[in-house]
Amino acid sequence: MVCGPAGTSGHGGSAVGSHQFAARAGHHLAPAVLSTGRNVFEAFGDGFSLLALGAEPARWQAFVAAAGAMGLPLTAVQDTREDERERYRCSLVPVRPGQFAAWTGEAVSEPEAAGNPALGERLCR
Repeated sequence: MVCGPAGTSGHGGSAVGSHQFAARAGHHLAPAVLSTGRNVFEAFGDGFSLLALGAEPARWQAFVAAAGAMGLPLTAVQDTREDERERYRCSLVPVRPGQFAAWTGEAVSEPEAAGNPALGERLCR
C-alpha cells in the first residue's frame, strides 16, 4: 500500500534521483543474478569487492594487486557479461561495503594501479 498526503493519488515517495541498472560510481549497485544462480550481493565479501564481468584477467588483476599492496581486503567476483549482468554496462566495478560502486570502467593498467593512492581514495570515498 502506498499512502500520500490527503487529496493526492498516493504516487511519489521520499526517494531522490533516478534508478538505473547501469553501474555508476557513487550509486548503489542494482541486483543481478550471476551465471551460478547466486545474487551478485551473495558473492561479495564483507569488505570491498571487485566485480569483473567478461574481463580478461590481465584487465583486472592490477586492481587486485594494488588493493593487496595497500592491505585492502578485496573479494574478486568473476563472471560473464551476459544476461542480467550486461545491464551494468561495464566490465569492472569495484564495490565498497554497503554495495555502492566506487568506480566503473573497462580496464586498469598496472602502472595506473600500482602504488596509486587514488585507487584507495576511489574505493574509500
